Amino acid sequence: MKTLLLYFVFLTALTACSPVFYSPSSQHVPLLTEENEVAVSGGYVGSESAEGMTLKAAYAVSPNWALMAGGSLYFRGEDTNNAKSGSGGFVEGGAGYFKQVSEKFVFETYGLLSYGGMNNRFPQSVADYPNTNGKINADIFGVAVQPSLGFKSRFFDAALSLRANRINYMNIRGSLITQNSDQETAGSQQTYLSDHRGNFLLEPALTLRGGLEYLKLQLQTGVSFNLSHPNFPQDASWVSVGLVYRRPAGR
Repeated sequence: MKTLLLYFVFLTALTACSPVFYSPSSQHVPLLTEENEVAVSGGYVGSESAEGMTLKAAYAVSPNWALMAGGSLYFRGEDTNNAKSGSGGFVEGGAGYFKQVSEKFVFETYGLLSYGGMNNRFPQSVADYPNTNGKINADIFGVAVQPSLGFKSRFFDAALSLRANRINYMNIRGSLITQNSDQETAGSQQTYLSDHRGNFLLEPALTLRGGLEYLKLQLQTGVSFNLSHPNFPQDASWVSVGLVYRRPAGR
């Protein structure tokens, strides 16, 4: 399935001694059931080291096929103790198949492409390594498949989803050296990221929604497993809170 889309997550925060290179994004689980139906979600998403805002939408172009698009911005305020900070963002897009398997249950799966960027800033490291600039930046490209199974009713929805995501870091730039986790030897973060640029992630999520027929409060939580590099510096989970607007066909 070839789709035009872009998505992804990058990272915005840093641990005490080294950057964090990935923070997972919330998942859009539209649970569409009919042609011309629209589902839009937006709100806050936070993980162990990053927080941001996200907006995503899906539109059913036929009785069983839909398009999806969206994006997120991540930010982290400056740490007053050591001035480290970070930011990032991504856009995504794709297409997928959905089917109402019973009166209340919906199966769907989407193929997604994503493109984004991340930057981390450790200005305090320049004092120890004066030939560096204390920064690391990179572009991120991702390809994902996201199936889900959900319960859909007038005032309450619930869904389980699983995103299988392959991400690659490109155009790695900057000059940042930090202490390794053992606090004894220093290492180039550019070299590390270049050696670990390809990562395969599995990210299961639980989505709960409740409220009015066309506007519901949404809570989502999930975890991220890095199968390529289990010790990769990344956030392992996320929580998202926001609103979902649904426009049925004919409205």
